Amino acid sequence: MKYENFQTFDVKVDGAIATVTFNFGSVNVQGQEMLADLNSLAMRLERDSETKVVVFQSANPEIWVCHYDTELLKDMSTEAVSLEDAKLLDLQSVCERLSKVPQATIAKLEGFARILSCGGGASRMARQTGLGRALEIILSAQDYDADDAERFGTINKALDPDDIGPYVDALAKRIAQFPAASINACKQMVYQSIDKPIEEALKAEAYWLYQATS
Repeated sequence: MKYENFQTFDVKVDGAIATVTFNFGSVNVQGQEMLADLNSLAMRLERDSETKVVVFQSANPEIWVCHYDTELLKDMSTEAVSLEDAKLLDLQSVCERLSKVPQATIAKLEGFARILSCGGGASRMARQTGLGRALEIILSAQDYDADDAERFGTINKALDPDDIGPYVDALAKRIAQFPAASINACKQMVYQSIDKPIEEALKAEAYWLYQATS
């Protein structure tokens, strides 16, 4: 699979590991250009049976990805709509598609990363941190350091700057040792376990086991 002609990031593939390096302007703003690139990336990953792990990093040592380009919100309709008529925003759709690709994805966060509550941040934050903590984080709009983020559950592990690269490299290489079908099955099982009642989640778990072994 070729990963070329992106405007907002570069992709390098080494064996079964793809590294996506954001490099767009001074702060890596998540605007239409980046959303188009990410959607194209997701489409290719969905068709790629060789790549098993995708690492997302930034060429900017201070900022991973800035928040959504809020100028684009001016193009939204000013008329209220019912819940039934509401449609997903482009940002929500692209992030959801990326979350469902068959590869394991790792965010190698160095510097600042921002969330946008109406771009999926609110829905995902509550699942990661719990209701009370999510409300505190979103409503206060404060900056948190890596140790706080690890304690809250918004990142898996806080590391010293010199340790981030080796840790992510080792994790990616370990995951890449396993069969692609097993990686995808485990990923889909875990995602469905948080959205379904336990009996349905167990059924989904059995289904994905069959997919991995058949």
